[in-house]
Amino acid sequence: MKHCKLLIDWSFLEMEFFYHLLEELEDKERSWLDKQSKLSLHFGRLVSVACIFLLTYLFTFVIPLIFGTILVQFYNYTDSNYDYLWAIALLIAMPLSIPLFTNWMDRRYCFSSIVVDLFETIIFVRASFRPVKSYFEIVGFIFYITLNTSLTFYAAANFVNEQKLINYVEAHETPTILVILAIHTLIYVILRILLLPIKSIEQRYTKCMREFLLWFIVLLIGFSYMIHKLMNSFSTIDMFYLLGALLVAFVRFITSYKDLRKIIVELKETASVFM
Repeated sequence: MKHCKLLIDWSFLEMEFFYHLLEELEDKERSWLDKQSKLSLHFGRLVSVACIFLLTYLFTFVIPLIFGTILVQFYNYTDSNYDYLWAIALLIAMPLSIPLFTNWMDRRYCFSSIVVDLFETIIFVRASFRPVKSYFEIVGFIFYITLNTSLTFYAAANFVNEQKLINYVEAHETPTILVILAIHTLIYVILRILLLPIKSIEQRYTKCMREFLLWFIVLLIGFSYMIHKLMNSFSTIDMFYLLGALLVAFVRFITSYKDLRKIIVELKETASVFM
C-alpha cells in the first residue's frame, strides 16, 4: 500500500509538470486559432495533435503502473510483461482524437484548453485534500455506520419479535447487513454532500468538489463491478443494465465537473482582484 501511495504522489508531480507544458501548448494553439488564415487553423490543430500525444504518453505510462501495482498488491499476479503497450496507447489516443477531428474547422474549439482545464481541476482538488481532516472523516463515517447499523436492529425489535428477528438475521445475514449499510451510507452522503450550505463561494466549491469526487467514485465502482461481472456469468440484460448505470454515472460526473469548473473560474477571478 505504501508503494501505491508513492506511485500516486509521483503521478501527481508528473501531472503538474504536464500541466505547465500543456499551458504553453494552449497559448500556442490559441495564437494560431486567433489568426484568420486557413493555414493557421491547421497549424493550431497540429498543436492539438501534440497535446493528444502528450496525454497518450502520460496515461500509457501511468495506467499500466497503477493496474500492475493493484494486480500485485491485491491479487498477487506477477505475470505482466507489458509487450503490447502500443495497444493501450491506441485505446487512449483514438477516443481523444474524435472531438478534435469532428471540430477541426471550428476556430472556437480549442482542444488544449479543455485538457488544461481538466488538469487544473485535478490540481485544485489535490491541493484541497487535507489528510488529517480526511482521516477524521473516515473514522466518523465508520463510527456512524457501525452505530446506526446496530441501532437499526434494536429499532426493528420494537415491531418484530426479538427471537424472530435474530433468526431472520442469522438466515439472511449478508444481504440484510448490506441493505442496512447501503441505506445508512446513502443518508450519510446526503447529509455530508448534497445538503451542504452554498451561501459563500468557498461553500459552493466544497460542495461541488465533493459531488465531483462522489460521482467519480460511483463511476469507478460501477466500472470495477462491470469488470468483475465480465469474469463471471454475464447475461445480456446485466450488460445493458450496467451500461445504463455507467452512462448515468458518467453524465452526472461530467455535470459535476462542469459545475466545479465554474466555481474554480470564480475563485481565480476573485483571487486576481485582490492581487
